[in-house]
Amino acid sequence: MKRFAKLIFLIIVLFLTSEGFVFAKEPYTLSKGSLERKEILDALRQGLKHFPDDYSLDFKYQREDIKIKPGKIIFKVKYLKVLNQWAWIEAEVQDWCCANILALLYKENSKWTVKGMVNPHYVVCKDFTACIDVKAYLYKTFTEQFPSVAPELLPKVHPLRNAILVNAISDNDYYIFVVEHFKEKNGWAWVETSPRSMDGMNITEPLNALFKKEKGKWKLIESQPCCGEYEEHPGVKKYGGFISYLKHRYPQVPKEIFQK
Repeated sequence: MKRFAKLIFLIIVLFLTSEGFVFAKEPYTLSKGSLERKEILDALRQGLKHFPDDYSLDFKYQREDIKIKPGKIIFKVKYLKVLNQWAWIEAEVQDWCCANILALLYKENSKWTVKGMVNPHYVVCKDFTACIDVKAYLYKTFTEQFPSVAPELLPKVHPLRNAILVNAISDNDYYIFVVEHFKEKNGWAWVETSPRSMDGMNITEPLNALFKKEKGKWKLIESQPCCGEYEEHPGVKKYGGFISYLKHRYPQVPKEIFQK
């Protein structure tokens, strides 16, 4: 009898945590190759065919090359979570420069549909203070426009991100940042970000940098060189990579802050 009860309990647990269960309490990730993941990506492909004419909400663009031309669209998915019939996805369209897409989808009558879509690299931002962390600004905008979407569906924004972007990186009111990676521990932080102009017309080389908190303020310690300078960097030559070089030069830096 006890074995039967345990079996029933296990079946209930598996059902509650399965991809098909609608009323989950926490966002869950769809496994690669799953039917629901495929349906979401197919819906996103269809949405891109009409973007930015449709699904743009109130977002504006000045660039004329924002549209994705017809053809085979392959995604590199960076983030995909589902919670209570809502899905949030962040994906890069391969073979297209700076074609990163953030999108909110909803499942209606067993079909996924795009509710909103935005390109964080090209979207126009008018308020420097609000937009310095572009993705954080976009997360806030989406949750305000769709109050039924649980904030935990979207990626978490580290509370120190804005302080570092404002105090340690930006020295003017022109460039804002699309953060691709941020992790902090014990007063050290590693940031990977794409600086861009407020109007979305200009995107600079990626800025990957190590920061340290000194006397209550964040200080830029070293930034990764780009292009030919990267190959010629003595630390890269000696250790085979910039992060490997940083680990050797600053052994006190927590290794967990770097991407695996």
